[in-house]
Amino acid sequence: MGDLASRLGQVDDALKHYENALTLYELNRDIIGKMNTFISLARLNAVQEKIDEAKSYYEQGFVLADSINFSSHEVVLSWRNEYQLLLAVEMHEIAPEKAQALADLLIEWVNTPNWDMSEQFLTENREKLLTEDAVQALHLLVMSNDSNQMLVQHQTILKNAIEHGIEAAYAPLKKSHLEKLQQLRQVFDHMQEPQQVQAVIAMWLMLGNRFLQQEDISHDDLKQFIADSELFVLPKAEESGEALLVNGCKVLLGWAYSRLHIQYDEQKDYPQALAAISKAIEYRPENAMYYHNRAVTYMDMEDYANALPDLEKAQELEPDAQRLPKLWKQYNDGIGESSHDDEN
Repeated sequence: MGDLASRLGQVDDALKHYENALTLYELNRDIIGKMNTFISLARLNAVQEKIDEAKSYYEQGFVLADSINFSSHEVVLSWRNEYQLLLAVEMHEIAPEKAQALADLLIEWVNTPNWDMSEQFLTENREKLLTEDAVQALHLLVMSNDSNQMLVQHQTILKNAIEHGIEAAYAPLKKSHLEKLQQLRQVFDHMQEPQQVQAVIAMWLMLGNRFLQQEDISHDDLKQFIADSELFVLPKAEESGEALLVNGCKVLLGWAYSRLHIQYDEQKDYPQALAAISKAIEYRPENAMYYHNRAVTYMDMEDYANALPDLEKAQELEPDAQRLPKLWKQYNDGIGESSHDDEN
């Protein structure tokens, strides 16, 4: 709510929401929540040009990140870059015509559709964009657009490109979601305190959600994600005693096994497909779609006896689902054909 109010320019409301959030996070000992709220407060104050207050909130956020061994994570590193930009930007005047031309060029850069094209654009315009004037123009864009996250991210890229080169600035952005997950998986080995473990699990759930949102996931990558989640992350979540983290892991595993089921089903490897969707149901027994999908696989195998209980369960869980009439028609048509074949 605080972030929404901030984006709407309702500063007083945003501050109240952030203060309430900090109180709640303090009661629940939620370090991640407090850390994110401090960063939101830092950005809000930076937009209002309250630089000292912004610096203070950034620094409080970094203290919490250090306390859970999160200081080297890419999200926290991006916050540190924001902080350094806040310290480094000098509010020197740029001629209006030049400022507008740079702003137009920067917006075109920010709107490139992917990182490869973004890198190419920055390379082609390096003489204009790898400059202090461009840094200042981008800072003004950020301030005038309520710390828009895409603009903030490009602030970090621009700073790193100036300091370390364009290729180095883009290298972290080109890591696959699986690479980021595997990097995070290694962090578990260095976690000792329960709060540290919980923070890393929460980050795993966020990255895992992004991983599974991809349209094309290779079979091997999907199986690797399932193995890490099932054999390592879920047990850690269960040890933590945090029901929300346990449920989050089970939701992701159900989704992952459902994606695996689709892959096997497309290959007509029905035994593997059934095993995968059955695991999805094991983790998410309340998900009607998983019963629907298993019923379809059974009917593809002409195993209508096993399809029927899944059809009934899908209807019990979502009686108004629009897909049900089509599913029942497929079942009844299949039963009719099966009976006709038996008579012959």
